[in-house]
Amino acid sequence: MKPKFLKLFLVAATLVFASWTVGAQNKWALKTNLLHDATLSANLAIEYAFAPKWSIEISGSFHPEQLKLGNVRLAHWAVQPEIKYWLCERYQGFFLDLHAVGGSASVGCFPLDFSKLPGGVDLNTYLVEPWFIGGGLGLGYDVVLSRHWNLEFELGLGYAYIYGSDYEMIKNVDGTLSKPEKPYYTGAYLFPGPIPTKLALTVMYIF
Repeated sequence: MKPKFLKLFLVAATLVFASWTVGAQNKWALKTNLLHDATLSANLAIEYAFAPKWSIEISGSFHPEQLKLGNVRLAHWAVQPEIKYWLCERYQGFFLDLHAVGGSASVGCFPLDFSKLPGGVDLNTYLVEPWFIGGGLGLGYDVVLSRHWNLEFELGLGYAYIYGSDYEMIKNVDGTLSKPEKPYYTGAYLFPGPIPTKLALTVMYIF
C-alpha cells in the first residue's frame, strides 16, 4: 500500500506543481531602461502582474558621483514604484499608470559655452544638488518581440517637490572646477506646470 500511496502522492504533487508553474508564467518581468543605460546609470526594474489587466512595478537607478561624462556630472539615485492598467492584455499594447518617484541628484557643469540661464549664470559653472519626491500619470505601449522579450515605451507627467542647493563652481588655475563650501541659493524649485516624471525606453524579459 505504501508504494502505491507514494506513487499517487508524487503524481498529485507533480500535477499541482505543473499547474502552478503554468499559472505563474508571464506574470513576472525584469526590465532595464535604455535611456538610463545611455548615461552609464545602473538601473533595474521588476514587475508583477497580479491580475489579467493589472500589474505593479518598482524600479531603481543609480549613478555614482565619481562617474562622469566628460565635464558633465550626472550623479543621482532614484526609486520609482507604479501601478499599471493594461487596456488589452498584460505586457501587450497600451497601458495607463499611476507612479511615484523619489531620490536625489547632483547635476551640472555642462560644457556648453553658449548656454546661459536667466540671470547670466553660465552652465559651465552651474551645479544643482536637489532631492525630490513626487508622482504623476503615464501612458505606455509594449511591443512584443518574442515569447519572453518586449520593448516598452512610457511617458509620464506630474508634479514633484524639489528642494536643494545651487552652486557656482570655482574655476581653478589648471582649468578644473571645484565646488565652493557655501551655495548661492538653497530652497525649493518651483515649476509652473506638469513636468516629466517618467521617461522610459525599456527592454524587458518576461518569465
